[in-house]
Amino acid sequence: MDEVDRKGLSLLRRILKHEKKIFYVLYLIGFSVLIYLLVEVYSLQQQERRLHTEYIIEQESGLRKRLGEAVSRKRELTLALAIASAQSVRVDRRIGKIGLGSSISSVNAISKTFVQKHLLKASSFQIIDRSGINLHRSWSAQKGDDVFATQPWIKQSLKTLQTRQLMDISEKSLVFKVIVPIVHKGKAIGGVEVSTSFDSILTDLNKQDGYDEYLVVAIDQKYKSRLTEVPSNAFINEYFIIDYDSLPQDVMLKVQGNSIDALVDRRYLPGEKHHQILDDYMVVTGKVKAVDFSEMAYLLFFKKMHDIENELLEQLHDSVFMLLMLIFSMLLFLSLALLLRYLSTRLHQDKRVYDGLTELRNKIKLMEILDDKRDDRTLVIANVNNFSNINIVYDFDMGDQILKAIALRLKSICQCVEVFRIDADEFGLLYDDDSSAVEMIKNIQRRFFDQEMRFGKHTINITFTYGAAEGGKHLFRKASFSLRQAKNLGSNRYHVYDPGLDRLDHVERKEFLDMSGILHNALESDKVIPYYQGIRDNRTNVIDKFEVLVRIEHNGEILTPYRFIEVAQTTGMITRITQIMIDKAFSYMRNKPYTFSINITEEDLNKNYLITYIQEKLDLYKITPERVTLEILEGVSSGGNKNHSKQFQIFKKMGLKLAIDDFGAEYSNFERVMDLDADFLKIDAKYIKDIDVNHKSYEITKSIAAFAKNTNIICIAEFVASANIQAIIDEFGIEYSQGYYFSEPKEFIVDRKEKS
Repeated sequence: MDEVDRKGLSLLRRILKHEKKIFYVLYLIGFSVLIYLLVEVYSLQQQERRLHTEYIIEQESGLRKRLGEAVSRKRELTLALAIASAQSVRVDRRIGKIGLGSSISSVNAISKTFVQKHLLKASSFQIIDRSGINLHRSWSAQKGDDVFATQPWIKQSLKTLQTRQLMDISEKSLVFKVIVPIVHKGKAIGGVEVSTSFDSILTDLNKQDGYDEYLVVAIDQKYKSRLTEVPSNAFINEYFIIDYDSLPQDVMLKVQGNSIDALVDRRYLPGEKHHQILDDYMVVTGKVKAVDFSEMAYLLFFKKMHDIENELLEQLHDSVFMLLMLIFSMLLFLSLALLLRYLSTRLHQDKRVYDGLTELRNKIKLMEILDDKRDDRTLVIANVNNFSNINIVYDFDMGDQILKAIALRLKSICQCVEVFRIDADEFGLLYDDDSSAVEMIKNIQRRFFDQEMRFGKHTINITFTYGAAEGGKHLFRKASFSLRQAKNLGSNRYHVYDPGLDRLDHVERKEFLDMSGILHNALESDKVIPYYQGIRDNRTNVIDKFEVLVRIEHNGEILTPYRFIEVAQTTGMITRITQIMIDKAFSYMRNKPYTFSINITEEDLNKNYLITYIQEKLDLYKITPERVTLEILEGVSSGGNKNHSKQFQIFKKMGLKLAIDDFGAEYSNFERVMDLDADFLKIDAKYIKDIDVNHKSYEITKSIAAFAKNTNIICIAEFVASANIQAIIDEFGIEYSQGYYFSEPKEFIVDRKEKS
């Protein structure tokens, strides 16, 4: 591996090491961006609202200005018409009275002229004599009324000879009024009153502003007493609606019993009480002189006809829309990130509890299920007989096919809750009742005996050795104990745990509990100790390599793995032990010149922590990966677990060495060794220890050594205990020897040992 690849791999490992942190940092960034976008949307909406408000205020201000101009013009024209009318009245100077016939014609002519010139519409007049009697009304044939009684200001005007302008209230509207005295010889002999409806102002406004042709007027409540008819519930705050029936139906429903604040959309004009919006109506205020010459306030309701056309508003609206789309996208991104995180977690969990070859769940999951300690289950463990021979005869691929076929048949014929692959060639069958385990086993035997398994040209009979237990507590340990008992009876046998007869289990149970306590105490009190056994290089006769072996100190006694390793695996403490061994061995070896090997277990691989943990220790203790060899049991390396294989590949890329430990003990799958790209084969001790007296051990060792040499894999012979054994090792050209003949396991390495 070149330096560039090494640095790239190191960077990748660091990234994977902090994968969770990176995810949460990215999620925090995404969430922060989301908050920023929401704040931006709120800010833009406030700008949009402010511009909208400013536009409405501008529109209302313009309407108010034009309304004021229209009111002033209406008042001036009404005054002009009244003066002109009064001047055109014919006076019979002989008797000092008004000449009615000719006067009516003259005033009508003047009014007509004003209409034709588009100066004033909707005006009316009446002629009054000096005593206040109505002589003529332009809007009615009725005459002869006493005007002074109902309109005292007319009497006051004639008395003082002053022209008066005022605002009066009729049943339906406000009215501009002007009274002009008719004077003869310094005295008033009568007067002309001209009236113009306030509603006529709307005609002028509509010509320019494009509003609906309708207007509703509301005045102060204190003037309601002047109305002859007062509609009920027609108030808006302190204002009284004059022409209530002219309000549109939708506005009428809102006006009744409400105040202007309840009707006006305050969002557009917060804090601006004099600028008011009633749904899609504008409410404009104004003031005119009332009959008592005080100021009368009024409200005008105009229906808005035009949408706001403002380029900046449109840009803001587009910006808000785009930000909302970004927010939606960000929410989608965050949701997908969470989903992927969830799926990744689930996938990781699945890999932990699933067997990659058979797709059955594994021993880890079985132990989780059994942890609920139900007492109505049956567990059968079925071990495939002679599977190591099957692998040797038919090769690894065929072995995999056979295991998958066995898994499928077990699932189809066993009426159990679930089938588990609990070891390379062992299957667990969990039943959800405590019925007869013997009947269950006989059913499996019968179905496999009746149906041979065919693979291409090959026909294979599969048989099992069975261990079973019924009940609930310690079900797995009891079934495992029963399997060992069955194996002692021979192949294709079974044993069902019997609490009355299998008393050895009670002793084992006590020993198990005692050892579990010893392990817990050792972990808490730092009593897990690495021992080092030298491995001799037969080519140089020098010990330059060591295997790190775990020991536990208890009450002054050093315990070997034979005493505690099974308990550690069953209780889940084995991974913690492995971590301690890695840390202590790396710390001890950092200043020493030796290479060394450390044993890792299936449980370590299942928990997926080794890659990150080993890299941390390599970096911490400055140890080059090439000095470290990971020893893996043959049963683990041959299991075909895809997750394990992936980890082995990464170990190799990191620069670590791989050794297959106890090779020949179970499967002797040479093809699998090639697939794993193993650096070392450690020949199982059962062949080495009697190689000088057992011809079978001699031939098997010779075959393994030849295979290793032909594939450029370094071979290590374990359990070398004598000169006779070493002589045969040298004969086979095996590169390394390990055993008490050269080196006993010790807590400290004293120096290099040599032995010819």
